[in-house]
Amino acid sequence: MRGNRPVKKVIIKIISKRREFDERLTDLIGNLLESESMYGKRQRDFTFKDAIEEIVGDTDTEFLEKLTESFEDSQAIEVITEGFIMEDNDGNIEIEYDENDSEDSNGTIVRIIFNRNEPGLVSVVREGDINTMLSFESGKRHKSVYNTPYMPFELSINTIEVKNTVLTDGRLFLNYLIEIKGLSCDRCTIDFEITQP
Repeated sequence: MRGNRPVKKVIIKIISKRREFDERLTDLIGNLLESESMYGKRQRDFTFKDAIEEIVGDTDTEFLEKLTESFEDSQAIEVITEGFIMEDNDGNIEIEYDENDSEDSNGTIVRIIFNRNEPGLVSVVREGDINTMLSFESGKRHKSVYNTPYMPFELSINTIEVKNTVLTDGRLFLNYLIEIKGLSCDRCTIDFEITQP
């Protein structure tokens, strides 16, 4: 028990991809995701390709293919670690794991948090050398602060897609754009697979 919550030990497989994009394109996609014209499309699965097609139209297929393929060709990083899953009486689910177990690591703890009644809103909290709380919600932009030992950075998360079926088959997929003002603009995906040992 952690804080009077039943705890289950789990194995977490994490597959992540990241690709830097032009900041102007990221701004366009972020604005598009927030626009009322996309309201109907957000009710179904809305992909990065959908966003690009809305911006460039379906006539510029060469540009569209270049953008989507360059991400698909990005190298995936796979990590397998042990963690814990907990649920409180209000239906709040928390998955916790140590981000890296290397000898030079100061032990960054990651917590994935959502409510069973609202699985489409997911928060990821990192505590360690770098501290931040990121919120993911399909079709929404959330701002956050990335606190490093040197200085804090403001960042925005433009979520393209959240697929959260942790409670049925142990899967969580996050597809998003992350903007760190003045530093980088990246498209990222993280695929979590959570199983019992």
